[in-house]
Amino acid sequence: MDYQEKINHEIDPLVDLKAEMEDAIEKLSNVDERLLLRYRYLDNHSWEEIGVLLNASVRTVHCTHSSALQNFSVPD
Repeated sequence: MDYQEKINHEIDPLVDLKAEMEDAIEKLSNVDERLLLRYRYLDNHSWEEIGVLLNASVRTVHCTHSSALQNFSVPD
């Protein structure tokens, strides 16, 4: 049981961080930027997969990513 408690103790902050990141991503006003950050950082999609999901070229995906990072506020 101690091992399970240790694992839970290590996982809990990561679950909280993921929830904070989801909230921060949802605050972006641009839908494509929100989707891109979600696909990349929460769903772990590759740039090429994101391009397919957004129906965009990889170049456009990178441009949207750059814009999203400029508009994104990192949670405290």
